[in-house]
Amino acid sequence: MDDTLADWWLGTSNVIHVDVRKPFDFIVLLVTWEIWKERNRRTFDGASRSCSLLLKRIQEEMESWVAAGYRLLSPLVHLVS
Repeated sequence: MDDTLADWWLGTSNVIHVDVRKPFDFIVLLVTWEIWKERNRRTFDGASRSCSLLLKRIQEEMESWVAAGYRLLSPLVHLVS
């Protein structure tokens, strides 16, 4: 299995309904961004969060985006809780 995240993302994005494609793309970017920041926290700061705290951080960020007006995420916010 030599698929990369980009291969999976593009393949999945192409088969999901167009109405949920933007929220899907946003969630993929948000989750990978938060994982990247956690990696940096562990590497450079010597600190780490548990998986449950990382998931909570992702949910809080999604809720912030919805509050700021990105309403396409509204129906999906509950999926990470």
